[in-house]
This record gives sequence, structure tokens and C-alpha cells, in this order.
Amino acid sequence: MWKTRLLAGLVLVLGISGTCVAAEWGNLSGKFVYEGKAPTPEKLQITKDVEVCSKYQDEIVDQSLLVGADGGISGVFIWLRVPQGKKIDIHPDLIANAEKNPTTIDNLHCMFNPHTACVWGGKQKLLVKNSDPIAQVVKIDFNKNSAVNATMAVGGNFEAAFPVAERLPAPVTCGIHPWASGYLFVSDTPYATTTDKDGNFTIPNLPAGTWEFQAWHERRGYLTADPKWKGGRFSFTVKSGDNSLGTIKVTPAALEKKN
Repeated sequence: MWKTRLLAGLVLVLGISGTCVAAEWGNLSGKFVYEGKAPTPEKLQITKDVEVCSKYQDEIVDQSLLVGADGGISGVFIWLRVPQGKKIDIHPDLIANAEKNPTTIDNLHCMFNPHTACVWGGKQKLLVKNSDPIAQVVKIDFNKNSAVNATMAVGGNFEAAFPVAERLPAPVTCGIHPWASGYLFVSDTPYATTTDKDGNFTIPNLPAGTWEFQAWHERRGYLTADPKWKGGRFSFTVKSGDNSLGTIKVTPAALEKKN
């Protein structure tokens, strides 16, 4: 019996090992850039905890469109769309990282930091911290997962897991401070991210092959950065090693706020 179990274990290990060795992995990077002069973010009205939050008035602005000094657009979501009914290889390093490191959002200076974030559904936890000297609330309404509505005392935090992937990023709000907002995307793979303050993104350790990706921004929803991107979708062949989409120019019209 023990020999049978040992043999089965070796077959399993070799099978897993063989899959990882046989697969090729590639990194996909790029930069979203705003064409033309970006509008100056509007300062938001502080109506609660004024004695604390007014200290950060310069930071409390409309974050629905933030453009860096060189035109980079922050907060663009981009993810790999898995074909319906198909599974893809996941790099083992990403599995280990997701299990050890939660996606973290901090209540800092009366705003959510970062404004946009991704969490791998069913694998990775969300950690929301309160670094402000006042109580904070995090509220997230989903289509598939149970809604979040948690109060955090000073120095407190809240942790949650979401078993089901969502189709779109979900709005994050605060029940105390109405100007604080953000977006969280619960993805079905670890191959999802958002652009940084300079408009850059990298999705690491993708399986090599031709895949469909999708881009989304809170101002317009699916982002048509290129006329060929229908519904924000585009195909790209990922090769082993580093791959780049280069600079993706986005017109002002593509980011006009929906009424």
C-alpha cells in the first residue's frame, strides 16, 4: 500500500513539475498616455471631520481622472480575459504570492490609497487599513460577492475574501466621508492590474500564447484607446520574456465622463 501511495505521489509531483517546466512565461508592460492637456482635478468639498481632513485639502480631489506630469494616466484597469470554459496555466510564484500577500488599501489622509486595486478572487485576501486619526468606513457593493460595509476604529483594519470573480471593478466608498472613493476589481486570475501614477503597468508571468485582454477606466467603463478595441478588448501574443504594448495614447473623448 505504501509503495502505491509513494508512486502516486511521485507521479503527481512529476506531473506538476513537468507542467511548470514545459510552460513558457512572459511579462506584458505598457503605458497609457493622455493626448493633449489634461484637466486639473477638482478639489472636493470636505463636510465631515473637517478639523482633520481639511489638513489634506490639496490631496482630496476628484480622482476619476489623474494624469501625471508626462501625461501618464493612472487607474486604468487591464486584465487577461479567460475564454469561457477554458482554464489557463498560472505561474506558481503568483499562487504563492497571492496566498501570502493580501491586496492592501489604506485609509490615509481621508482618502482611499490606492484609488484602484485588484484582488484575485478565491485566492487572495483584501486588507483595508485605517491610518487616519479618525474612524473610517469601507463599503463595497458587488454583483456576485457579498457586499462589504465595515467600520474601522483608529488604527484598525478589516480583512475579507471574495470567492467569486466579478465582471467589472466595483465602487469603493466610505459611509462617513462621502468624497472618498475608489474601485476594486475581483479578477478570476492573477493576471489583472492597474496603471500607476505615471500610467505604467506590468502583468508578470503570463503563459505564452495569444490572449485577449480588456481595459477599463472609471470615467467611461470599457476603454477604447484604439478604434480596433471593441469593448476595450484587444488580442496580443505573449512570448517568453518581456513583451510591451508600448505607449497607448488615449484621446480626451475616450475619457469624457459619462453623464
